Amino acid sequence: MFLNLYRGLPRSVYALFGARIVNRMGDFVRTFLTLYLTRILGLPTALSGTFVMLSAMASSVGAFAAGHFVDSHGRRRIILTSQLASALLIGSCGFLPTGTYIPWLLIAGTFFMGAIRPAVNAVVADITEPDRRQSAYGLLYLGTNIGVAVGPMIAGFLFRHYIRWIFIGDAVSTLIAMAVVFSLVPETIPHAGYASSGNTPDMEDLERPERGPFLSILLRRPQLLVFALLGVCINLIYSQHSFALPLYLDSLFGSAGAAQFGLLMSFNAVTVLVATTLVLGATARFPASFNMGLGALCYLTGFGMLAFVSAFTPFGFFFLSTCIWTVGEILVVTNYQVFVASNTPLTHRGRFNGTMNLSFGIGNMLGPPVAGFFLAHVLFSSFWLFVAGASLIVATAYYLLYLYTGKQRRAA
Repeated sequence: MFLNLYRGLPRSVYALFGARIVNRMGDFVRTFLTLYLTRILGLPTALSGTFVMLSAMASSVGAFAAGHFVDSHGRRRIILTSQLASALLIGSCGFLPTGTYIPWLLIAGTFFMGAIRPAVNAVVADITEPDRRQSAYGLLYLGTNIGVAVGPMIAGFLFRHYIRWIFIGDAVSTLIAMAVVFSLVPETIPHAGYASSGNTPDMEDLERPERGPFLSILLRRPQLLVFALLGVCINLIYSQHSFALPLYLDSLFGSAGAAQFGLLMSFNAVTVLVATTLVLGATARFPASFNMGLGALCYLTGFGMLAFVSAFTPFGFFFLSTCIWTVGEILVVTNYQVFVASNTPLTHRGRFNGTMNLSFGIGNMLGPPVAGFFLAHVLFSSFWLFVAGASLIVATAYYLLYLYTGKQRRAA
């Protein structure tokens, strides 16, 4: 029954779904970037960490920088150009001699991979009706996790036996995804006459085309300013699953902590694959901002309950925690693009998507240093209570945003 959520979507959405699986299945470099920098290039841990951080920043900056070009030059053109540039930059590392310039080529490749995101999000917003967007974005999220479930195993084999194929295979998968987009995804940017006429009677008022600078339009839509700020906060909270959680397990279980963390991450991946369609089916009737508030409440429960565990707590408790915050992840990731699409003029979709991608990226980058500061002064139990409190504040803010946007639409 729940699979009906994905039926009847535009053909381009299914093509992007297939391209997403291939692309993320072949996302070898990101999976083993840290090990490559330390073990193969022999870089110090601190310098390797800096390069990893720069790579994450490049992806977010790439998404932000591409926004204007997505709106002015077309969604399809930016997707294809960025995929080609990324494949050439990353693939070249498989043929060049090993050297310290390799990380810079990878960072440049990551920049162009980031540029693809606002273009893909804009395509989906262009071609789907508002009530089908959660299903469309949810299908792409499912494609991401299908690829991620398989890709690391292939990457691990290549890293051990054919290290250069880490780069070549990554590039080949990007080129295959590029071929899918080239063959099956047409340009969706509204033509100039349509975008400037304002004569769009079937369109939601907040999606009608507008003229003027991006900043002035953003300032006229306070809900998007608030949403961007909440994006920083919600991803700062979520990032603790990959920073504070492994440290916590290490403090509880010692040398066994790493294996326990790996087990939880595998469980997270399985939960995403099994639960995404179920969660979307159960929440499809609710607005995106309301669902993101529910996601924040899942973070509150899933992370907050970690404040009450010890080394003697049955490990099933950690599985339950992971299951709950993973449901929160599903709700947040599948609904944030829906909110942006429903509150953005079609003439500026690329720019707004790029800006929101940047805000979420900032949250990811701030997560480790903020957590590190608190953990230097408080116990883990207090830290998880702080995370729960922050989640409650964010959930309340999303609920207020839901009330505001509902009132705004009724007034329109």
